[in-house]
Formats: sequence, C-alpha cells, structure tokens
Amino acid sequence: MTTDNKTETELDQVRRILLGPIEENNDARDKRILDFIKGETTANAEHLDRMEARLGEITAMVAANRRATLSELSKAITDLAERPGQPTPETNATKLQGNVQALAATRNTR
Repeated sequence: MTTDNKTETELDQVRRILLGPIEENNDARDKRILDFIKGETTANAEHLDRMEARLGEITAMVAANRRATLSELSKAITDLAERPGQPTPETNATKLQGNVQALAATRNTR
C-alpha cells in the first residue's frame, strides 16, 4: 500500500512538473480572454448608451421641429382666414389650368 501511495505521489509530482506550466499558461490565457470580453462588453454598453442618448436628442429635435411647423401652418391658416376679402393672386397653377382648359376646348371644337 505504501508503495502505491508513494508511486501515486511521484506520478502526481511528475504530472505537476510536466503539465504545470501548460495549466498556468491556459489559466493565464483564459484570464486574458475573459478580461478582453469584459472590456469589449463594457465598451459596447457605453457605445449603446451614447447612441441611445443621441437618439433621444434627435427624437426631441424632430418633435420640436414638428411642433414649430404645425405652429407656422396654423398661423398661416389663421392669417388667411382673417383676410377673406382679398383676392388671391393668380398663380402659375391657375394660369396653367386655364391654358389646359382652353386647349381642351379648342380640341373639342375640331
């Protein structure tokens, strides 16, 4: 029995001598990999936080722009409603529509 224990102890020592540096290298490599993953995860989380903050700013800017545009439109409509007696100036669209109607009338008479 003592011989078996001594042999096993010697084999354990040989294993530690032969495999010890490999296990230490593996442990060190595993630690470096975990540190890298933690660093990348932290960097990605920070980047996502910055993107989310920027998206919030853009959303607020779009909402403010939309409110300003609606305010301008409502003011323009109110201004137009307050001036009902003024004739509207003839626009190019009105002239174009008149020209199209005149052209259509001349074609119908042929």
